[in-house]
Amino acid sequence: MVLKSGCFDRALNVYGCEGEPCPRCGTPMAREASINRSSFFCTKSQRPPR
Repeated sequence: MVLKSGCFDRALNVYGCEGEPCPRCGTPMAREASINRSSFFCTKSQRPPR
């Protein structure tokens, strides 16, 4: 997935990459939705968002 450049997306390496491989370990990235926001993370190499 390619995002157009904006203010913050240059610092967000995995935002919007649900199901794509983690850059560190290759595990598919997960998405956790909360109210009006989403968090994307690796279930193997990162803790889930709070």
